[in-house]
Amino acid sequence: MKEPPRDPFPDSTVALAWEGYRFASNRLRRFGTDAFSCRLMMKKAVCIGGPAAAALFYDSGSVERKDVAPGRIEKTLLGQGGIHGLDGLAHRHRKEMYLELMGPQSLSSFTPILVRTWREAAASWQPGTRLNLFSEAQTVLFRTMCEWAGIPLGPRETQQRAADAAAMVDAFGGIAWRNWKGRFARRRSERWMHGIVSATRDRTSAPSPTSALARIANFRDVDGNLLPAEVTAVELLNVIRPALAIPYFLDLAALKLSEISEMRDQVASNDEMLDCFVQELRRFCPFTPFLGARSRREIAWQGFRIPSDTLVVLDVYGIHRDERVWQNAAAFAPLRFQGVGDYRFSLLQQGGGDHLSGHRCAGEWFTIEALKFFSRELARMPYAVIPASSSFSLTRIPSRLIPPVALRLG
Repeated sequence: MKEPPRDPFPDSTVALAWEGYRFASNRLRRFGTDAFSCRLMMKKAVCIGGPAAAALFYDSGSVERKDVAPGRIEKTLLGQGGIHGLDGLAHRHRKEMYLELMGPQSLSSFTPILVRTWREAAASWQPGTRLNLFSEAQTVLFRTMCEWAGIPLGPRETQQRAADAAAMVDAFGGIAWRNWKGRFARRRSERWMHGIVSATRDRTSAPSPTSALARIANFRDVDGNLLPAEVTAVELLNVIRPALAIPYFLDLAALKLSEISEMRDQVASNDEMLDCFVQELRRFCPFTPFLGARSRREIAWQGFRIPSDTLVVLDVYGIHRDERVWQNAAAFAPLRFQGVGDYRFSLLQQGGGDHLSGHRCAGEWFTIEALKFFSRELARMPYAVIPASSSFSLTRIPSRLIPPVALRLG
Protein backbone atom coordinates (compact mmCIF):
# COMPACT_ATOMS: atom_id res chain seq x y z
CA MET A 1 0.00 0.00 0.00
CA LYS A 2 1.13 3.53 -0.69
CA GLU A 3 0.71 6.71 1.29
CA PRO A 4 -1.88 9.22 0.06
CA PRO A 5 -0.37 12.24 -1.71
CA ARG A 6 0.45 15.00 0.76
CA ASP A 7 -0.59 18.63 0.77
CA PRO A 8 2.75 20.49 0.83
CA PHE A 9 1.78 22.99 3.54
CA PRO A 10 3.15 22.23 7.04
CA ASP A 11 -0.41 22.79 8.29
CA SER A 12 -3.46 23.28 6.06
CA THR A 13 -5.83 24.86 8.58
CA VAL A 14 -5.43 28.37 7.15
CA ALA A 15 -5.94 27.04 3.63
CA LEU A 16 -9.15 25.33 4.73
CA ALA A 17 -10.43 28.57 6.27
CA TRP A 18 -9.47 30.49 3.12
CA GLU A 19 -10.88 28.05 0.56
CA GLY A 20 -13.94 26.90 2.52
CA TYR A 21 -16.11 24.28 0.88
CA ARG A 22 -13.67 23.62 -1.97
CA PHE A 23 -10.64 22.92 0.23
CA ALA A 24 -10.74 19.13 -0.07
CA SER A 25 -12.11 18.80 -3.61
CA ASN A 26 -9.52 21.28 -4.93
CA ARG A 27 -6.73 18.99 -3.74
CA LEU A 28 -8.41 15.72 -4.69
CA ARG A 29 -8.80 17.09 -8.21
CA ARG A 30 -5.20 18.32 -8.30
CA PHE A 31 -3.82 14.96 -7.13
CA GLY A 32 -6.23 12.93 -9.27
CA THR A 33 -7.06 10.66 -6.33
CA ASP A 34 -9.84 10.13 -3.79
CA ALA A 35 -7.54 10.69 -0.80
CA PHE A 36 -4.77 13.04 0.30
CA SER A 37 -3.01 13.66 3.59
CA CYS A 38 -2.40 16.93 5.39
CA ARG A 39 -2.26 18.43 8.85
CA LEU A 40 -5.28 20.21 10.30
CA MET A 41 -4.81 22.05 13.59
CA MET A 42 -1.44 20.26 13.70
CA LYS A 43 -3.07 16.83 13.63
CA LYS A 44 -2.40 14.25 10.93
CA ALA A 45 -5.42 13.95 8.66
CA VAL A 46 -6.51 12.09 5.55
CA CYS A 47 -9.24 13.73 3.48
CA ILE A 48 -11.37 11.38 1.39
CA GLY A 49 -13.94 11.89 -1.36
CA GLY A 50 -15.47 10.14 -4.33
CA PRO A 51 -18.17 7.49 -4.73
CA ALA A 52 -16.80 5.05 -2.12
CA ALA A 53 -15.76 7.51 0.58
CA ALA A 54 -18.95 7.71 2.63
CA ALA A 55 -19.22 3.91 2.92
CA LEU A 56 -15.80 3.89 4.60
CA PHE A 57 -16.58 6.91 6.75
CA TYR A 58 -19.76 5.30 8.12
CA ASP A 59 -18.16 1.90 8.75
CA SER A 60 -18.11 1.84 12.55
CA GLY A 61 -15.53 -0.93 12.52
CA SER A 62 -13.07 1.37 10.76
CA VAL A 63 -13.70 4.81 12.24
CA GLU A 64 -15.00 6.32 15.48
CA ARG A 65 -16.29 9.73 16.62
CA LYS A 66 -15.17 10.01 20.24
CA ASP A 67 -13.15 13.18 20.98
CA VAL A 68 -12.98 14.09 17.28
CA ALA A 69 -15.04 17.29 17.07
CA PRO A 70 -12.85 20.39 17.45
CA GLY A 71 -13.47 22.35 20.63
CA ARG A 72 -14.63 25.38 18.66
CA ILE A 73 -17.45 23.26 17.16
CA GLU A 74 -18.37 21.55 20.44
CA LYS A 75 -18.59 24.94 22.13
CA THR A 76 -20.92 26.32 19.47
CA LEU A 77 -22.82 23.84 17.31
CA LEU A 78 -22.74 20.49 19.12
CA GLY A 79 -22.20 20.94 22.85
CA GLN A 80 -20.13 18.61 25.01
CA GLY A 81 -21.15 15.11 26.05
CA GLY A 82 -23.90 14.67 23.47
CA ILE A 83 -24.61 11.83 21.07
CA HIS A 84 -22.31 13.18 18.36
CA GLY A 85 -19.24 12.03 20.28
CA LEU A 86 -20.47 8.53 21.18
CA ASP A 87 -19.68 5.18 19.59
CA GLY A 88 -20.72 1.57 20.03
CA LEU A 89 -23.38 0.50 22.53
CA ALA A 90 -23.60 3.91 24.21
CA HIS A 91 -24.32 5.56 20.86
CA ARG A 92 -26.86 2.95 19.81
CA HIS A 93 -28.69 3.14 23.14
CA ARG A 94 -29.02 6.91 22.98
CA LYS A 95 -29.87 6.88 19.27
CA GLU A 96 -32.75 4.48 19.95
CA MET A 97 -34.23 7.12 22.22
CA TYR A 98 -33.91 9.80 19.54
CA LEU A 99 -35.45 7.58 16.88
CA GLU A 100 -38.39 6.77 19.14
CA LEU A 101 -38.90 10.51 19.58
CA MET A 102 -38.19 11.80 16.07
CA GLY A 103 -38.77 8.93 13.66
CA PRO A 104 -41.35 9.15 10.85
CA GLN A 105 -44.07 8.09 13.28
CA SER A 106 -43.73 11.50 14.99
CA LEU A 107 -44.48 13.62 11.92
CA SER A 108 -48.20 13.47 12.72
CA SER A 109 -47.57 15.53 15.87
CA PHE A 110 -44.86 17.78 14.40
CA THR A 111 -46.45 18.89 11.13
CA PRO A 112 -49.70 20.42 12.50
CA ILE A 113 -47.68 22.60 14.89
CA LEU A 114 -45.43 23.78 12.07
CA VAL A 115 -48.39 24.59 9.82
CA ARG A 116 -50.23 26.51 12.54
CA THR A 117 -47.15 28.45 13.65
CA TRP A 118 -46.33 29.48 10.07
CA ARG A 119 -49.91 30.52 9.37
CA GLU A 120 -49.99 32.61 12.56
CA ALA A 121 -46.87 34.44 11.40
CA ALA A 122 -48.24 34.87 7.87
CA ALA A 123 -51.53 36.35 9.08
CA SER A 124 -49.95 39.80 9.47
CA TRP A 125 -48.33 39.91 6.02
CA GLN A 126 -49.76 42.22 3.38
CA PRO A 127 -49.17 42.52 -0.38
CA GLY A 128 -46.00 44.54 -0.83
CA THR A 129 -44.48 43.30 2.43
CA ARG A 130 -40.72 42.80 2.24
CA LEU A 131 -40.19 39.45 3.96
CA ASN A 132 -36.89 38.21 5.37
CA LEU A 133 -37.69 34.53 4.81
CA PHE A 134 -34.51 33.34 6.53
CA SER A 135 -35.23 35.19 9.77
CA GLU A 136 -38.98 34.51 9.73
CA ALA A 137 -38.43 30.77 9.24
CA GLN A 138 -35.91 30.65 12.09
CA THR A 139 -38.46 31.99 14.56
CA VAL A 140 -41.26 29.77 13.26
CA LEU A 141 -39.10 26.65 13.43
CA PHE A 142 -37.81 27.45 16.91
CA ARG A 143 -41.34 27.99 18.24
CA THR A 144 -42.48 24.81 16.52
CA MET A 145 -39.73 22.65 17.97
CA CYS A 146 -40.15 24.02 21.51
CA GLU A 147 -43.89 23.38 21.46
CA TRP A 148 -43.44 19.92 19.96
CA ALA A 149 -40.77 19.00 22.53
CA GLY A 150 -42.83 20.30 25.47
CA ILE A 151 -40.31 23.02 26.33
CA PRO A 152 -41.95 26.07 27.95
CA LEU A 153 -41.29 29.26 26.00
CA GLY A 154 -42.61 32.64 27.08
CA PRO A 155 -43.61 35.13 24.38
CA ARG A 156 -41.08 37.70 25.60
CA GLU A 157 -38.16 35.27 25.37
CA THR A 158 -38.92 33.75 21.97
CA GLN A 159 -36.83 36.13 19.87
CA GLN A 160 -33.72 35.93 22.07
CA ARG A 161 -33.89 32.14 22.48
CA ALA A 162 -34.42 31.67 18.74
CA ALA A 163 -31.55 34.04 17.98
CA ASP A 164 -29.28 32.05 20.29
CA ALA A 165 -30.18 28.75 18.60
CA ALA A 166 -29.56 30.35 15.21
CA ALA A 167 -26.21 31.75 16.37
CA MET A 168 -25.01 28.27 17.40
CA VAL A 169 -25.69 27.00 13.88
CA ASP A 170 -24.13 30.03 12.19
CA ALA A 171 -20.97 29.78 14.30
CA PHE A 172 -19.77 26.29 13.40
CA GLY A 173 -17.56 27.50 10.56
CA GLY A 174 -17.11 31.02 11.83
CA ILE A 175 -14.03 32.74 13.15
CA ALA A 176 -13.58 35.73 15.43
CA TRP A 177 -16.85 37.39 16.47
CA ARG A 178 -19.19 34.91 14.72
CA ASN A 179 -17.62 32.03 16.66
CA TRP A 180 -17.67 33.89 19.97
CA LYS A 181 -21.28 34.91 19.39
CA GLY A 182 -22.11 31.21 19.02
CA ARG A 183 -20.21 30.34 22.21
CA PHE A 184 -22.09 32.93 24.25
CA ALA A 185 -25.36 31.75 22.73
CA ARG A 186 -24.64 28.14 23.69
CA ARG A 187 -23.78 29.10 27.27
CA ARG A 188 -27.05 31.00 27.63
CA SER A 189 -29.03 28.20 25.97
CA GLU A 190 -27.50 25.45 28.10
CA ARG A 191 -28.18 27.44 31.30
CA TRP A 192 -31.78 27.90 30.19
CA MET A 193 -32.19 24.23 29.34
CA HIS A 194 -30.42 23.13 32.54
CA GLY A 195 -33.06 24.98 34.55
CA ILE A 196 -35.85 23.29 32.60
CA VAL A 197 -34.29 19.86 33.14
CA SER A 198 -33.90 20.51 36.88
CA ALA A 199 -37.52 21.66 37.17
CA THR A 200 -38.67 18.53 35.35
CA ARG A 201 -36.62 16.19 37.50
CA ASP A 202 -37.65 17.73 40.82
CA ARG A 203 -41.26 17.87 39.56
CA THR A 204 -41.55 21.63 39.86
CA SER A 205 -42.68 21.36 36.25
CA ALA A 206 -44.81 18.53 34.87
CA PRO A 207 -44.47 18.14 31.10
CA SER A 208 -46.39 15.45 29.27
CA PRO A 209 -44.70 12.10 30.02
CA THR A 210 -44.55 11.37 26.28
CA SER A 211 -42.88 14.69 25.40
CA ALA A 212 -39.27 14.96 24.29
CA LEU A 213 -38.55 17.02 27.40
CA ALA A 214 -39.82 14.34 29.78
CA ARG A 215 -38.28 11.47 27.83
CA ILE A 216 -34.82 13.03 27.63
CA ALA A 217 -34.86 14.41 31.20
CA ASN A 218 -35.62 10.91 32.50
CA PHE A 219 -33.47 8.97 30.02
CA ARG A 220 -31.00 6.50 31.54
CA ASP A 221 -27.72 5.42 30.00
CA VAL A 222 -26.60 1.83 29.38
CA ASP A 223 -25.61 1.54 33.06
CA GLY A 224 -29.05 2.65 34.23
CA ASN A 225 -27.98 6.13 35.36
CA LEU A 226 -29.67 9.42 34.58
CA LEU A 227 -27.54 11.59 32.33
CA PRO A 228 -25.89 14.53 34.10
CA ALA A 229 -28.12 17.59 33.87
CA GLU A 230 -25.46 19.34 31.78
CA VAL A 231 -25.50 16.55 29.19
CA THR A 232 -29.29 16.37 29.25
CA ALA A 233 -29.38 20.09 28.44
CA VAL A 234 -27.11 19.43 25.45
CA GLU A 235 -29.32 16.59 24.23
CA LEU A 236 -32.48 18.70 24.50
CA LEU A 237 -30.80 21.40 22.44
CA ASN A 238 -29.91 18.65 19.96
CA VAL A 239 -33.65 18.21 19.42
CA ILE A 240 -34.29 21.90 18.77
CA ARG A 241 -31.12 23.40 17.33
CA PRO A 242 -30.84 21.35 14.07
CA ALA A 243 -34.14 22.80 12.84
CA LEU A 244 -32.44 26.18 12.70
CA ALA A 245 -30.35 24.87 9.78
CA ILE A 246 -33.45 24.57 7.58
CA PRO A 247 -33.64 28.29 6.65
CA TYR A 248 -30.27 27.99 4.87
CA PHE A 249 -32.06 25.80 2.32
CA LEU A 250 -35.18 27.97 2.08
CA ASP A 251 -33.51 30.96 0.43
CA LEU A 252 -32.38 28.59 -2.33
CA ALA A 253 -35.90 27.16 -2.60
CA ALA A 254 -37.40 30.63 -2.99
CA LEU A 255 -34.81 31.57 -5.60
CA LYS A 256 -35.25 28.44 -7.72
CA LEU A 257 -39.05 28.56 -7.58
CA SER A 258 -38.98 32.17 -8.75
CA GLU A 259 -36.61 31.38 -11.61
CA ILE A 260 -38.48 28.43 -13.14
CA SER A 261 -42.27 28.88 -13.37
CA GLU A 262 -42.85 25.31 -14.58
CA MET A 263 -41.01 23.93 -11.55
CA ARG A 264 -43.04 26.22 -9.31
CA ASP A 265 -46.32 24.89 -10.71
CA GLN A 266 -45.21 21.28 -10.30
CA VAL A 267 -43.97 21.74 -6.73
CA ALA A 268 -47.29 23.40 -5.87
CA SER A 269 -49.40 20.47 -7.04
CA ASN A 270 -47.34 17.33 -7.68
CA ASP A 271 -46.22 15.32 -4.64
CA GLU A 272 -43.53 13.40 -6.52
CA MET A 273 -42.03 16.63 -7.84
CA LEU A 274 -42.17 18.11 -4.34
CA ASP A 275 -40.19 15.15 -2.99
CA CYS A 276 -37.60 15.46 -5.76
CA PHE A 277 -37.31 19.22 -5.29
CA VAL A 278 -36.61 18.88 -1.57
CA GLN A 279 -33.99 16.19 -2.05
CA GLU A 280 -32.26 18.32 -4.67
CA LEU A 281 -32.29 21.26 -2.27
CA ARG A 282 -30.46 19.06 0.24
CA ARG A 283 -27.92 17.94 -2.35
CA PHE A 284 -27.31 21.26 -4.05
CA CYS A 285 -27.26 23.68 -1.12
CA PRO A 286 -23.75 24.04 0.37
CA PHE A 287 -24.37 23.57 4.08
CA THR A 288 -22.24 20.73 5.50
CA PRO A 289 -18.70 21.11 4.11
CA PHE A 290 -16.88 18.20 5.76
CA LEU A 291 -17.33 15.64 8.53
CA GLY A 292 -14.63 14.25 10.79
CA ALA A 293 -13.90 10.89 12.41
CA ARG A 294 -10.83 8.96 13.57
CA SER A 295 -9.48 5.68 12.22
CA ARG A 296 -9.79 2.85 14.75
CA ARG A 297 -7.10 0.80 13.02
CA GLU A 298 -4.88 0.88 9.98
CA ILE A 299 -7.14 0.99 6.93
CA ALA A 300 -6.42 -0.06 3.37
CA TRP A 301 -8.62 2.00 1.04
CA GLN A 302 -8.40 2.71 -2.69
CA GLY A 303 -4.83 1.42 -2.66
CA PHE A 304 -3.83 3.85 0.09
CA ARG A 305 -2.82 3.30 3.69
CA ILE A 306 -4.64 5.28 6.37
CA PRO A 307 -2.77 4.80 9.68
CA SER A 308 -4.54 4.03 12.93
CA ASP A 309 -5.57 7.02 15.07
CA THR A 310 -5.64 9.40 12.11
CA LEU A 311 -8.24 12.12 11.58
CA VAL A 312 -10.42 11.11 8.61
CA VAL A 313 -12.20 13.99 6.87
CA LEU A 314 -15.11 13.27 4.52
CA ASP A 315 -15.54 15.79 1.69
CA VAL A 316 -19.33 16.15 1.83
CA TYR A 317 -19.52 19.15 -0.48
CA GLY A 318 -17.23 17.47 -3.00
CA ILE A 319 -19.32 14.28 -3.05
CA HIS A 320 -22.45 16.33 -3.72
CA ARG A 321 -20.64 17.89 -6.70
CA ASP A 322 -18.91 14.73 -7.97
CA GLU A 323 -19.91 13.79 -11.54
CA ARG A 324 -19.22 10.13 -10.74
CA VAL A 325 -21.87 10.27 -8.02
CA TRP A 326 -24.34 12.76 -9.53
CA GLN A 327 -24.57 13.23 -13.29
CA ASN A 328 -24.45 16.92 -14.27
CA ALA A 329 -23.75 17.64 -10.61
CA ALA A 330 -23.31 21.40 -11.01
CA ALA A 331 -26.92 21.81 -12.20
CA PHE A 332 -29.99 22.15 -10.00
CA ALA A 333 -32.05 19.26 -11.39
CA PRO A 334 -34.74 17.82 -9.07
CA LEU A 335 -35.79 15.14 -11.56
CA ARG A 336 -32.50 13.32 -10.92
CA PHE A 337 -34.24 11.91 -7.82
CA GLN A 338 -37.03 10.21 -9.73
CA GLY A 339 -36.72 6.52 -8.95
CA VAL A 340 -33.66 6.98 -6.71
CA GLY A 341 -34.31 4.94 -3.59
CA ASP A 342 -30.92 4.48 -1.93
CA TYR A 343 -28.73 7.52 -1.32
CA ARG A 344 -27.40 6.57 2.12
CA PHE A 345 -23.83 7.19 0.96
CA SER A 346 -24.37 9.93 -1.60
CA LEU A 347 -26.76 12.46 0.00
CA LEU A 348 -25.05 13.47 3.21
CA GLN A 349 -26.44 16.73 4.59
CA GLN A 350 -27.86 14.86 7.60
CA GLY A 351 -25.10 12.26 7.64
CA GLY A 352 -24.86 8.90 5.88
CA GLY A 353 -25.36 5.22 6.46
CA ASP A 354 -27.99 3.81 8.81
CA HIS A 355 -29.94 5.94 11.26
CA LEU A 356 -29.69 3.51 14.18
CA SER A 357 -26.24 2.00 13.89
CA GLY A 358 -24.57 5.00 12.24
CA HIS A 359 -24.40 8.74 12.71
CA ARG A 360 -27.21 9.73 10.34
CA CYS A 361 -29.30 12.42 12.02
CA ALA A 362 -32.48 11.22 13.72
CA GLY A 363 -34.12 14.53 12.82
CA GLU A 364 -33.79 13.93 9.08
CA TRP A 365 -37.51 13.13 8.70
CA PHE A 366 -38.44 16.40 10.42
CA THR A 367 -36.07 18.31 8.14
CA ILE A 368 -37.52 16.77 4.99
CA GLU A 369 -41.09 17.35 6.18
CA ALA A 370 -40.38 20.99 7.00
CA LEU A 371 -38.67 21.57 3.65
CA LYS A 372 -41.64 20.02 1.86
CA PHE A 373 -44.09 22.22 3.73
CA PHE A 374 -42.14 25.44 3.17
CA SER A 375 -41.41 24.63 -0.49
CA ARG A 376 -45.08 24.06 -1.25
CA GLU A 377 -46.08 27.20 0.62
CA LEU A 378 -43.55 29.20 -1.41
CA ALA A 379 -44.74 27.62 -4.66
CA ARG A 380 -48.28 28.77 -3.90
CA MET A 381 -47.36 32.28 -2.70
CA PRO A 382 -47.11 35.27 -5.03
CA TYR A 383 -43.70 36.86 -4.47
CA ALA A 384 -40.64 38.27 -6.18
CA VAL A 385 -37.09 37.65 -5.00
CA ILE A 386 -34.97 40.71 -4.21
CA PRO A 387 -32.38 40.77 -5.69
CA ALA A 388 -33.33 38.54 -8.60
CA SER A 389 -29.80 37.15 -8.91
CA SER A 390 -27.75 35.75 -6.04
CA SER A 391 -25.12 33.04 -5.54
CA PHE A 392 -23.59 31.10 -2.68
CA SER A 393 -20.42 32.16 -0.96
CA LEU A 394 -18.24 29.04 -0.85
CA THR A 395 -15.76 30.56 1.59
CA ARG A 396 -18.34 31.28 4.29
CA ILE A 397 -19.31 28.22 6.39
CA PRO A 398 -22.25 27.72 6.63
CA SER A 399 -22.83 29.28 3.24
CA ARG A 400 -25.36 32.02 2.55
CA LEU A 401 -26.62 33.51 -0.68
CA ILE A 402 -24.73 36.69 -1.55
CA PRO A 403 -26.29 39.20 -1.67
CA PRO A 404 -28.89 37.99 0.87
CA VAL A 405 -32.34 37.57 -0.61
CA ALA A 406 -35.70 38.91 0.55
CA LEU A 407 -39.20 38.31 -0.78
CA ARG A 408 -41.53 41.05 -2.00
CA LEU A 409 -44.97 39.59 -1.43
CA GLY A 410 -47.57 39.97 -4.16
